[in-house]
Formats: sequence, structure tokens, C-alpha cells
Amino acid sequence: MAGHAPLGFSAALVQSGFTAADYASAGAFHARVSALVERAMEATPRPALLAFPELTGLWLPLLSGAGGRTGSLARIVLSRLTRHPLSALSSLLSGQSLSFAFRLDWPAHLEAWLAPFREAAVRHGVYVCPGSTFLPRVDRNNTRDWELFDRRVYNTACLINPHGRILSFARKARLTAEERRLGIAAGSDAEIAPVATELGPIGILVCLDGFFECMVQRMDAAGARLLIQPSANPVGWHAPMGEMDQEEEWLSLGLGSLIQGRENVRCSLNPMSVSRILGHNDEGRSSVFVNGGEAGRYPGLVSIAASQDREEIVRAAL
Repeated sequence: MAGHAPLGFSAALVQSGFTAADYASAGAFHARVSALVERAMEATPRPALLAFPELTGLWLPLLSGAGGRTGSLARIVLSRLTRHPLSALSSLLSGQSLSFAFRLDWPAHLEAWLAPFREAAVRHGVYVCPGSTFLPRVDRNNTRDWELFDRRVYNTACLINPHGRILSFARKARLTAEERRLGIAAGSDAEIAPVATELGPIGILVCLDGFFECMVQRMDAAGARLLIQPSANPVGWHAPMGEMDQEEEWLSLGLGSLIQGRENVRCSLNPMSVSRILGHNDEGRSSVFVNGGEAGRYPGLVSIAASQDREEIVRAAL
């Protein structure tokens, strides 16, 4: 890692392939996450950081209680619309489209999403990025209850420390067309900042945010040493993108390339989803880049998943 000393710890990227059955209940999700964590922690040396892909919690408010039997996303949304017509109408009138479906019963689904990751962090003494979910802006009050501070819904990630504490939330600022159609709100550029940890300052750039140089500039200027980019790519991994395919675009123009030559950022982790749920199929090869690594087709690339459509654990010493 020319010009930079190693960070001195190992990380594991969980390239997870969730199915509808994994979201049938909070218990099913908990069991599935716990099994993935145990698999990731088998390595020697044990990783000090685990990172999961984007949208790990997306389906909890939609499929929990359905037993994995729900036929389509349209049927799910229609069912929730008929059961909560006033909330649906309010969202539609305010331009938030179908985001109401992710705001309903949000406290229970937030706890169901976070619980297995927080428990894993404490049990194994590791930092955990649990990926992301669609969530309104919330905070805890002095009674430790969650309170709603913004009715808009954001694509929200977080970082959990080995004590099970949420160190920070990160809200995606650069949205896809599908997120905008759903009425998902964009996070603020001003909130893009790393959080101090015992592993050094860590920043989170959710998926598309990691393709924008200004985002990486902000993190680097704020002293981030490590960047995590939880991602879910719903397009075929070798689908054409102009003169490139998806893989070439992600690896040659994405976060790994944008950290090269930076003053502070030493490495980037890009855990990717390979989930297949109700016809929504994600593909991607999780990867680890270092700043100043060996030159090659993709300068700085030190570890990458073998497959774009199978579940696996990608490990790297940083």
C-alpha cells in the first residue's frame, strides 16, 4: 500500500443472497443473519469488521408475517394500501409515492432489522455495517424509545460498534430512478462524514453515492481511513453500459478507483447483494480496494468475489 501504512486489521464482506422466506418473520431473518455472521467469523485472523450489502432490511416491513408466500411486490403494496388508505393517500398527495409502505410499523421493523446485527457485534466483538433499509429519520429519547422526526423515508445505513451501539446513520444522497419513483427522499450532502472508531475513522457511502467524486472528496477531507459502500445492483453484472459492461464500470469507475491518490482514505469495501426476491434479482462481485495497491487492470484491487450471483464471504487484511 504505497504511501500508506496498513490499517492493521481484517474485514469480511458478506455477499448475501436473501430470499423471501428469510423475511417471513423477524425470527427467520434473525436466524439467517446469525448464520451468515458465524460463517464470516470462521476466518483466521478473525475479522474486526463485517460489512453487509445495501437493502438487507428492505423486505422486512413487506414480507414479515406473509410466510414467504406473497406473490408479487404489486400485491404487497396493494394489500397495505387497502389496509392503510389514509397513510397511502397522504404519501401520494405529498409526492412520496409508495414510501408509506416502509413508514408503517417502522419501530418494529427497525428493531427486527437491527437486532441480529447488534447481537452479532456484541457476541463477536466486531464492528458491523448491516447494509441498509428504507427508514424515516428517527432518534431515541431519554426513555430509550424510538421517536419519528421526519415522515419522509430514506435509504438508511448505519455502523454498529462492538458494544452494540449505533454510532451513526448514513442516508443515501444520490438516488436511483426506482428509488425516486417510490418516493424515497435523498439524504443531505452535508451529512456525509466519517465516524471515529477504534479502527480509525470509517465512512459509509450507500451504493450510488460511492460513484460521485464529491462524496469521496468530503470523506477524505474529513479524515476517513476506510469507506464502506453497501450495494445492491439489480442489473445483470455483464449487461452493457455504453462501451463497458456493469463489472467494468463498477471496478474501473467506482469507489475503488476514486480512492486512489487520496490523502487519508486507505481502502474501500464494497459488499454486494445477490438476493433473489419476488423477481428482483441482484448481481455483483463484492470487492476490496486499497489506495496505492499494485497496478493492474483495476489498480488497488486486492480481493474480489469469485461469482456475481452466488453467496460468499470476501475477506481481506487491511
